[in-house]
Amino acid sequence: MATAEEKLELIRAQNSARQRKFYLKYAEKLKETKRNKYKEHADVFKAQNGISLMDEYDLNLSDDEEEPSPLIDEDSMEPKAFDKNESYDTYADIIKKLNSKDTTHYSNHIKSVFKILKTVKYASAIKSATKVINLIKNAVYGKDSKPYSVNSKKAFLQSILRTITQLSLPIPKKEINAYKLAFETLKLDSMDVNTEKAETHIVLSFKEYLQKVREHFEENSKQFVMASLYNEVTVRDDFHLKLVSSLKGANKDLSEQYLIVPKVGVLTVIINQYKTIKKYGQIKQSLSVPLSKLVRQYITENELEFGDYLFGHSVHNSDFVSKMNKVIGAPGSISEFRHMKSSEFNLSNEERVLLADKMKHSPMTNLKYIRTLQ
Repeated sequence: MATAEEKLELIRAQNSARQRKFYLKYAEKLKETKRNKYKEHADVFKAQNGISLMDEYDLNLSDDEEEPSPLIDEDSMEPKAFDKNESYDTYADIIKKLNSKDTTHYSNHIKSVFKILKTVKYASAIKSATKVINLIKNAVYGKDSKPYSVNSKKAFLQSILRTITQLSLPIPKKEINAYKLAFETLKLDSMDVNTEKAETHIVLSFKEYLQKVREHFEENSKQFVMASLYNEVTVRDDFHLKLVSSLKGANKDLSEQYLIVPKVGVLTVIINQYKTIKKYGQIKQSLSVPLSKLVRQYITENELEFGDYLFGHSVHNSDFVSKMNKVIGAPGSISEFRHMKSSEFNLSNEERVLLADKMKHSPMTNLKYIRTLQ
């Protein structure tokens, strides 16, 4: 009978093979069915955004086909030694011991794990991987008792693995391998879900989406400003933007995200912390003249000052975008923006690499974001 380590290695091999198959399948589809339409859209895109696709990017991509799972094996943060005199029981115990980067990435998922496990003895509760994995697989939420998505379950296991690694929790290696095996299995399940979505999920073009937002909300509303920002800077849930007047102000604390608002000229977004920062580095992108004007007007009307955050103190905007999308009849949340951007233009392989670099993920990941336009 295969050991947990052997099963894990098999899962990884299957994962790699399936990713290559996925890439080849969609690369061929793009070549056969989508490339012809790109030219008619590309000129419009360039004119609207005032950019040259070839001039805007300084590519520094690795040859990796697969974007690495963030933070599980990342060595940028040294694990803390386990202290038997400390408490590792409550949510507050765990969060205060993690570094700020881990807290940003995992706090919500760890909170959900505590609810699912119904425990105030975290370090003890996660010693039985079989029990925890079963609870997560069968967990539900909300008044309607909806099951969590595959990606949510994957995130819960990832957060458990991260706490074990970073806090050096005394969990037997056998149990850790069981968690890793379940996590790798859910990664494959997630790929299956994404493949199905790529074939069946229909998205709006960003132009149509912005029109719907404009129709339902005022043009200077938080909703329209946020959607317009995502149209030009299509990052993940990274718009906790602190207002500063200059690049010098944006260099004071690299744990913050910034919006540089000079006295005159265009505004600039600075993203210092995001999922693939280790691979791509800091994001620094100037906004178009029309969007800069819109954001300036929003700042003035909301009486925001330097040091304030453009969209308030909430670090995450996913819930806000999800509610906004429900109002206009659009699905999903912030990830929907990345689907729309990836699907809007029928790119050649070279142009898809350029777009992937702008969105700070791999070309392989960019293919996974492709959906059918409405």
